[in-house]
Amino acid sequence: MVGLITFLLFLFSVAEITNSTTVDAINRLNEDLLRNYKKNIRPPFDNSQTLKVRTVILLMSVLDYDDVSGILRVIAGATISWNDYRLIWNPLINDNITDFMVLRDLIWFPDVIVTNPAVEAKPLTSVERVRVRVYPDGEIVYTLADKISVMCESDMTYFPFDTQTCDITFIPWLYYRREVYLVNEGSKVNLEFYVNNSVWDLFSNKVEETGRGMYGGVKAQITLKRRPLYFCINMLMPVLILAILNPLVFVLPPESGERISFSVTIFLSFAVFMTVIGDQLPKSSTSISRTSCFLWAVVSYSAVIIMAAIINLWIYHKEASQRNVFKWNQKNFLCKDVDCGTCQSGNSLKYRTEKSGTGCSRDMTKTVDYVAFIVSYLFLIFVVVAFSLSVI
Repeated sequence: MVGLITFLLFLFSVAEITNSTTVDAINRLNEDLLRNYKKNIRPPFDNSQTLKVRTVILLMSVLDYDDVSGILRVIAGATISWNDYRLIWNPLINDNITDFMVLRDLIWFPDVIVTNPAVEAKPLTSVERVRVRVYPDGEIVYTLADKISVMCESDMTYFPFDTQTCDITFIPWLYYRREVYLVNEGSKVNLEFYVNNSVWDLFSNKVEETGRGMYGGVKAQITLKRRPLYFCINMLMPVLILAILNPLVFVLPPESGERISFSVTIFLSFAVFMTVIGDQLPKSSTSISRTSCFLWAVVSYSAVIIMAAIINLWIYHKEASQRNVFKWNQKNFLCKDVDCGTCQSGNSLKYRTEKSGTGCSRDMTKTVDYVAFIVSYLFLIFVVVAFSLSVI
């Protein structure tokens, strides 16, 4: 029994040695395959055939999207693979070597570029001393990644509830479609290593084959949705609170002398928020943000309130000798407790005011305050509802 166990252990050790891959074996295989290799010649045996490079687009993170300049910055890349008949070997006669790594600069590889760069057009494969993996059937697998900046036209119509769709197009550099063609594997971007962004949420994505003139490549379409909480709390909520406070100017007593200062202060606050939000929007007239329209409506509403407050104070403080009331007011629609007589003079009615000289004007002021207060809030409700329905 002891002898049998010893014999079995010997067989296992021999099998392990036989199946092991030594460094010398890999070096010999590497030298044999690359001895007469010409890296400036495309892999197909028949050079008139098109080499299809299989591509899987990778997205690691969204660094930033500058919606003012329309530049998307991401860390992305691709896993590309192709077949090279010059790198085929038989593992059974090469110490069971199933794959090995080789410097990319020693073999032919396709340079891949982005067609809509925001900074400079350079191959993503420009990093030196990168290794690729080679398999016995001649398949070569190479993963490239880099910080990519692409131009992406922004649509700020629904800011800050907007979505932005950007394209990242990869093509093989210097090779025509009839020579090298990128083929996507799968219809989605690979998000295995994706890290979420605090401002933008990756809403959807897709990958499709595309062609730019004589070049054949793949296009990754990425849709980003803005996270609106920051803008709602720091921009829209203060504007809404100020808009709610604005009509309260008609509640302040005219004698206080604070009506104009109160309304002008709120108007200037709106102007400050217009400046802040304006810095967040692109300097373009192709799309106007509905948030900007909402702010302009609120600013106009505030300006009308200032005008109404000034006119009402002018009526309140008008001299007694200058107070004239229109004919339609003779039934005390605006003036209630006025002890006065009337005398007909042409088409107008002249009123004699109370001894205090303020009764009719004060009643008119109270009525105007009441009407302006109600109309202001009704208009504000209409604007807020219209804005909410337009952006949601």
